[in-house]
Amino acid sequence: IRSQARIIHWVNRLFSHVFPARANTSRGAVPYADSDPFKPPLDGPAVSIDVFEGESGRLLEAEQVANKVLEARALNPTAGIAVLVRGRGHL
Repeated sequence: IRSQARIIHWVNRLFSHVFPARANTSRGAVPYADSDPFKPPLDGPAVSIDVFEGESGRLLEAEQVANKVLEARALNPTAGIAVLVRGRGHL
């Protein structure tokens, strides 16, 4: 669930360090504003980062994504699943 507390807290921690502390209109820079979770935290890790490099990594990445989708479906067959990608060319 993307609005659960563990994910929101992770995003807040990460982006509070990435965005500037103050707005700079000439550069189009805006400060990050923390979000509030709408759902309580779920058990287990909320975020995982898997790094794949090079051409051989593309197939490994696709397999990893497919496996994670299958695992999520096994845990909750009626839940919605979204896979975010840079663009259609990355599907």
